[in-house]
Amino acid sequence: MKSTASIAIVWIVLAAGLPIWGQEATPDQLDRAFANLVRFQIGSPTQDVDRIRSAVVESAKDGPRRADLETRLIQVLGSQATWEAKDFACRQLLVIGTDASVPALAGLL
Repeated sequence: MKSTASIAIVWIVLAAGLPIWGQEATPDQLDRAFANLVRFQIGSPTQDVDRIRSAVVESAKDGPRRADLETRLIQVLGSQATWEAKDFACRQLLVIGTDASVPALAGLL
């Protein structure tokens, strides 16, 4: 028997519109998430970072999609994004980054 807390968590995730198992973000949702990411701060709603994080995980076996996400994350590092947004981008590049990420990451040192 499932606990009431588990069921409540599933309902919260569904109500928030967060991507869950097997439900990928649409291109428009991902575009909005990256547009909003540059203003992300601690305490902000996390829907956009959650959407990007899910896309990063889901891109594990999709080279072109992973490369696109890497490019977008590198652009965040070179922008006027908040410190929190850049921190998030670095953490995602830890997962999917390639040699292409090195110059942008080195620029932060």
